[in-house]
Amino acid sequence: MGDRVVVSCGDSDVVYDNVDIFIGMVGVVVDIHQDGDIGVQFDKNISGHDCWGAGKLGYCWYVKPRALSSLTKQLPELDIYELI
Repeated sequence: MGDRVVVSCGDSDVVYDNVDIFIGMVGVVVDIHQDGDIGVQFDKNISGHDCWGAGKLGYCWYVKPRALSSLTKQLPELDIYELI
């Protein structure tokens, strides 16, 4: 939770009826649904829902994981002994 993500694909299996979600939209992960979809609270109102109370009403939607890319930078793992 809390990772920043961007919608990176919009293939035919990724359908968003009645909401305004487009490639390049950015948001934050607020939930993971039992079916594996990722609950995203987008930065802009998309006329969505609130991911069962996990996010802001109108800004959220469950998105297929394959449609998202992470914007949260992963820090490299450091071996403490390399620093000595």
